[in-house]
Amino acid sequence: MKKIISLSLICCMLICSLSAFATAENIVIDGENAVIPSDMGKIVEMNDRTYVPIRFVMEYLGCVVNYQETTQTQNGKSQVLRTATITDPKTKISYFTTAGDNKIFILGNQASTVNMDTPVFINEEEGRMYIPIRFLAQALGYTVGWNEETQTVSLTSAE
Repeated sequence: MKKIISLSLICCMLICSLSAFATAENIVIDGENAVIPSDMGKIVEMNDRTYVPIRFVMEYLGCVVNYQETTQTQNGKSQVLRTATITDPKTKISYFTTAGDNKIFILGNQASTVNMDTPVFINEEEGRMYIPIRFLAQALGYTVGWNEETQTVSLTSAE
């Protein structure tokens, strides 16, 4: 009897842990299914976070995205910094983030910073910059939801 109970508990724990690491399959923005074209990247799960290509999501939301690569030399070592600058033409607010960094800098009426618990990264095969969708959406004022059943991330604007 104890073996059956132990086995049942282990099975329940495994099932729960599998759902905790579920991969998002869809993104819904203000009720509209946002399908990422294959040439613009894909949804990526990493560090228990859902990452999306910055350019796709931001252009979908009507923002302008610019990338810049600069070389910084410090203590005789050169490092390439890859930065995305995102501008929302409606609010005139700009957002900056750099690959490998875990911050989003916001410049508007007041400057602020959003700290993320995982960094932005470049998918070297695609040459695309990815960001955790939750932090980006919240920085833009969206509410973020998750539907386990449909594996869908939803973004809802405050408007």
